[in-house]
Amino acid sequence: MKKHIFYLAVCLFAMLISAGCTGVRNDIPPADDSLYIGPDDVPLGDGDPDIDSGPVYRGVVTDITADGGVITFKLESPPGADYGYSSILVQSGADTAADFPLEDIALGDHLEVSFIDRNDGLLPLILSAAKLPGVADSVYNGVVVSYANHLLELEGLTGGDEIIFSISERTRLLIDANEIVPGARLNIYHAGGLTRSDPPMGKALEVRAYREG
Repeated sequence: MKKHIFYLAVCLFAMLISAGCTGVRNDIPPADDSLYIGPDDVPLGDGDPDIDSGPVYRGVVTDITADGGVITFKLESPPGADYGYSSILVQSGADTAADFPLEDIALGDHLEVSFIDRNDGLLPLILSAAKLPGVADSVYNGVVVSYANHLLELEGLTGGDEIIFSISERTRLLIDANEIVPGARLNIYHAGGLTRSDPPMGKALEVRAYREG
């Protein structure tokens, strides 16, 4: 019996030695935080393209019509943005989700809508709608000055208004990163708030190639 206990004790000691006797797994690689920008990274917001299983269009309201409780909106994409077409007509429905009354939407509002096409000859149906900060406060078109250490420095296409945008793991890059080189023209959708530094800094939510015209 004593030999059996001694044998078990030796085996247990050997197991502890092989594990480092610390209780810590040494085979877990360290976390890769190379893309970390900060604790207050801004998510993409309410208009996550995957949330409603429909394509997303972001634009300025240029026309509104209402008929029998159905509201039709014409949206025009902001300058420089490319959603496949420069404008779109969409209609509200009984199940359209929005955290504000659709009747309150006014000409000039900046909206993001998730929608689904319909095969019955009707206009695309809005699945969800969200109000965004004004285009002047959330869309920036510029020429790349530099891109390093997850910081993208741009100069406005009209010159003068230089801004640095942080690029985090939450940023949607809709352009090959290898194409983000000095001189490239980009369209940035950003969180809206900029620092008071010189140049100001902001958080890029989407980066895409600038659409000419």
